[in-house]
Amino acid sequence: MTRTHATAASDSYAKRYLVKDIFNIAIGEDDLDGNAGTIDQGQVQEWTEFLGNASTITELQKMYKEYYTLAAEKNDVLAMKQIMRAYQAKKKELK
Repeated sequence: MTRTHATAASDSYAKRYLVKDIFNIAIGEDDLDGNAGTIDQGQVQEWTEFLGNASTITELQKMYKEYYTLAAEKNDVLAMKQIMRAYQAKKKELK
């Protein structure tokens, strides 16, 4: 992750949790298929947005490898599927 991505990710994360804590609301925390729930859904959404904003195949592949590895380490099947779909869609677009 580049410094720019890290800054954007931490800013987005902080804002999301501030709103969540102030209003006591749940954001993307439903475990819909029994295989998810170890990674915050907001974080996965952020990763898929970063993948969608990749400007080159090389950048896309680097981010995909990083995010997919993190999801696999947590054994979060739903996150892995979402990351893979975002990767495949952007790869098609860049070719």
